[in-house]
Amino acid sequence: MKTVVGMFNTAGEAQRTLDELVQIGFGPKDISVVTNLSTQRTLGGRPSLSAIDASDVGKIAATGPIADNLRQTSGGNSGLTGTLQYFGLSPKLAEHYARGVQHGETLESLTVEDKDADRVVAVMERHARTEHDLAAKAAAAASATAGSKAESAPAASQSAQNQAAQPAQSDAAQGRGHVFNGVDEERRIPILREELRVGKREVDRGGVHVSVHTRETPVSENVSLREEHVEIERRAVNRSPRVEEQSFKNEELNFQEYAEEAVAQKDVRVVEEVVVRKRTTGRDEVVTDNLKSTEVDVNLLRGFDRDYYKKQFESANPQGSFDEYLPAYEAGYRLRGAKGNRWEDVEASARSTWEASRPGTWDRYKDSIKQAWTRARSS
Repeated sequence: MKTVVGMFNTAGEAQRTLDELVQIGFGPKDISVVTNLSTQRTLGGRPSLSAIDASDVGKIAATGPIADNLRQTSGGNSGLTGTLQYFGLSPKLAEHYARGVQHGETLESLTVEDKDADRVVAVMERHARTEHDLAAKAAAAASATAGSKAESAPAASQSAQNQAAQPAQSDAAQGRGHVFNGVDEERRIPILREELRVGKREVDRGGVHVSVHTRETPVSENVSLREEHVEIERRAVNRSPRVEEQSFKNEELNFQEYAEEAVAQKDVRVVEEVVVRKRTTGRDEVVTDNLKSTEVDVNLLRGFDRDYYKKQFESANPQGSFDEYLPAYEAGYRLRGAKGNRWEDVEASARSTWEASRPGTWDRYKDSIKQAWTRARSS
């Protein structure tokens, strides 16, 4: 949801904006109108504005959700500024708009779905810009004839978007009729979530080392060797020569001696094989881990009266600052919907929740938590 706020110099601007918003389908009772009581007018298509005494701006005339909230807060004790903060405006912008109403301007506000916010902004800008353009032309004509105050025209014709971007400037420099689209302050909270991604990597788990070397082993074999020897023998004989011996002739005869010797020859034979084989196998493994994620607990503090608790804190005058005790008051306010009508019924749960984020501090802050719970239950 977004709260769209428009400030208008004249009832004409506010009337045209109101008529068009009703025409495009927004209920009249959903549109808040606030103006100074001295400039109160009955706008067409709406009931008359009710007079309310706001503590910060005095008497105003209002109708719609803003008027209802002012009446519910004990006659406007929180003031128009506090009520605008309740509808989502920052303290700085809420004070700026309250001053505008006090000075006679008319405020219109409408809380819409995000998808409708741009449409409402366009309607408010269009009517505010039309009035500003007329004022700018009149100022330019006056400066051409009188030769003075020519510098006021650009400030008056500033676009509503530029004016909304400078809420800290004075009303004179900023102009009137600008539109606030409900996003004065924005903080984005990243939602983190861990995801488990399982991969694989190779690790060295050792292996098998094979060393191949040559080893010599002494062996012996028996072998029989044969040798030839020539022997000379002379014998004494006395006989007649034989026929083949009767002729004298010269002759040379050679007799060769032979011997065998051992010859060693090595033959290489494959007698065995060593096979080294690497085989790949698979296995399933379950990987277990704890994953973190961001969780955001959104607790609405609408209706939380910060000023009241600040006054209570200052009157009690405990040690520390109000900002230090503010989370305790807020924690007690959030307990308003807890089951149980007695503090004893909710104390144990409240202590457990508090100690989860601030261990060991319950005794210091429990009185502030109980005080906020008691006020929230009675309001």
